[in-house]
Amino acid sequence: MLKIAVLIVTYNPDIIVLGKLIDRLKNTDLDIRVFLVDNASTNSGKLKTEYHDYEDFIYLSENIGLAGAQNLGLHKILESDCEAVLFFDQDSEPTKDFIVNLVRALINLTNNGHKIGGVGPVFYDPRTETNYPFIEINGIRVKKIYPVDRIPLRVSFLINSGMLVFVDTLQDVGAMRGELFIDYVDLEWCFRAASKNYSFYAIPDAKMSHSIGDERKLVMGREVSFHSPLRRYYLARNFIYMLRLPYVPLGYKIREIFFTILRTLLFISTVKEKKIYMQYIAKGWKDGLFKKYGKYDGKN
Repeated sequence: MLKIAVLIVTYNPDIIVLGKLIDRLKNTDLDIRVFLVDNASTNSGKLKTEYHDYEDFIYLSENIGLAGAQNLGLHKILESDCEAVLFFDQDSEPTKDFIVNLVRALINLTNNGHKIGGVGPVFYDPRTETNYPFIEINGIRVKKIYPVDRIPLRVSFLINSGMLVFVDTLQDVGAMRGELFIDYVDLEWCFRAASKNYSFYAIPDAKMSHSIGDERKLVMGREVSFHSPLRRYYLARNFIYMLRLPYVPLGYKIREIFFTILRTLLFISTVKEKKIYMQYIAKGWKDGLFKKYGKYDGKN
């Protein structure tokens, strides 16, 4: 089995939930080393007290974003003897079989001659027990696809949580784009890796529950994610960033333009604080157009 570095970025985590994840990772016969980067959480003092003897835990004095925190963790991992990195959210609930199945799939696909960018789980909605779809992009054609039986499914990208990547691949593709701060970080990295002929696979034998957005409501027959105004800023701004990248597929760009407009209209028509949300979204588009990235400056 591979020596695996598990990388977790925390921000105001539920200490009990996070503790269960860390205990689950530590109390296994797999060769796992846990790395954690805390993004200046309000409860970081409790984390330091609870995990004071964990040398691979980094506590930041300011929030530098998901991408920046991941890059700090990856720098530390690359100095270790770990062979692969498994990314997790702070509230993930993996089983031992989950990790074993991901590792086995990564090794088998590589041994069969595939140039693997990463493998990841099949996510399901815990409310409905239904699987979320994946995306396949061919030119300007974009379609939703679902796994069939237990066969690994080739997809165009994976979300970060639960993605397993060889360290050598990370060294070749490069670090996360810190200027994005949060949102689109994983997609940008996957598209960059794909431009170097790496492929991605969803593994049906590895399943994980996942809830998207702070809240989801049905609006005109479509589920819309109700993020905070600040998250809407990052989504709006980084959407513009993605449109500029030459290695992002044209089909994805066309799809994002259409759905960004549609989601924004549906979203604004539903929320109560319409003026506040529109200010954040407009600020995001403006900063994206003027290439102003990094952490939100607090000005509208």
